[in-house]
Amino acid sequence: MYTNTSCTIYAKTDSGYNIIPISACYWREVKAQEVKKYGAELADSVKIIIPLDALGGYKTASDIPEGSYIMEGTSTSETSVSSIAELVEAGVVFSINSVTNDLRGSDAVKHISIGAR
Repeated sequence: MYTNTSCTIYAKTDSGYNIIPISACYWREVKAQEVKKYGAELADSVKIIIPLDALGGYKTASDIPEGSYIMEGTSTSETSVSSIAELVEAGVVFSINSVTNDLRGSDAVKHISIGAR
């Protein structure tokens, strides 16, 4: 499977965030605007495809709960709720809004897909 970068998932927990560094993924960022009758609105989005062999122990969508974030590149620094807010404000992380398991077929094509804004 083609990959072009690494990424870090900040999986939401009761006490903060679990940092999941991913060594290889395909990252596609789309810069867009939606024009609505009351004005333009940002519609930036990110599509991330993570191959099975890069997932480590996180092989199902349930390991990435609602309220989680993702960023391009790897980070292992401790992250609190307030520091996530700073990262969101800076536009460094994206809010994950969908995670899809695509774990059928050979190991070479098994992956999860993440959609984020």
